[in-house]
Amino acid sequence: MGTFKVISKELKEQILKRIKEEGITVVQASADHGISTKTIYNWMRNKGVQSANILEISRLKRENKELLEIIGRLTHDLTRSKKIKETRMIVTEKKRESKTQLAKKLGVSRASLYYKGKLDTVDEELRKQILVILGMHPSYGHKRIALELPLNKKRVLRVMKKFGIKPYRRRAKKPRKKDDEGKEAVKWMNEIIGLCPIRPNVVWASDFTYIKFQGRFIYLATIIDVFTREIIGWNLSVRHDTQLVLGALIHAIERTGTIPVYLHSDQGSEYDALEYEEFALGKGTIISMSHKNSPWENAFQESFYSQFKIDLGYVSRFETVEELIEQIYQTIF
Repeated sequence: MGTFKVISKELKEQILKRIKEEGITVVQASADHGISTKTIYNWMRNKGVQSANILEISRLKRENKELLEIIGRLTHDLTRSKKIKETRMIVTEKKRESKTQLAKKLGVSRASLYYKGKLDTVDEELRKQILVILGMHPSYGHKRIALELPLNKKRVLRVMKKFGIKPYRRRAKKPRKKDDEGKEAVKWMNEIIGLCPIRPNVVWASDFTYIKFQGRFIYLATIIDVFTREIIGWNLSVRHDTQLVLGALIHAIERTGTIPVYLHSDQGSEYDALEYEEFALGKGTIISMSHKNSPWENAFQESFYSQFKIDLGYVSRFETVEELIEQIYQTIF
């Protein structure tokens, strides 16, 4: 026959009291006193106590105890953080106190005064690498910088935000061309509207821009193949005249060894010049021009120059015009 464990009335009362007032679970009470959970539930029913209510009270007390522990830990961490900040303030004010005196005054260990996060050192090193990349490629965002290093793009973005590093995004205002204001529309039509070339050397588009360097303007004219979107000819000058755009066209013809079917541009006076028209027509190409005040009809060149100015970056970093020209060449090609 099995043996029966005799449980005194006082022990029953004690166990029920712990469940009700201390908030312990029935399982925990069973483990502490070596009594089955079924027996304890029977006591609770015989006492006329609603087990659900007791368990709910027990759960709430446990959660309250856990919350108090969390609050205690947060308070401790906050206090420690405040003490570290006070330490740094005292150190920066250069008060003549030893590390031992500071530690005793703040109630922290002396070793904590020497603490320096490892992440700050790593981030500082990455910051230097990012600045090197931006020095070579001013327009690069965090994604292209991450590809150059190579590192995770989220890490690069975090460090750039931490140190306030931003790529070059300046877009200069285009100066007015007073000679073209009030100028009558030219006889040439836009011959490439709706035309989608399927091979190179069908449509070439031409345009020029300015670069302000050391108080003067340098003008850059380019020829782009609309199919490949490649700059195939370019020319630099200190004047924006017919020779500027004509030099870019001659350079493109010499490099490719061919003549385009269509030669497109805007209605600038440089392209409407007789010398330019006679040269283009003499080569057997068809001249095409955008409608007046319609820069979107030469969007190929407008898009290129928009990104070109960003990629070129601040020209003030160059000491001589030779350095600027070298960088222009590298940016184009």
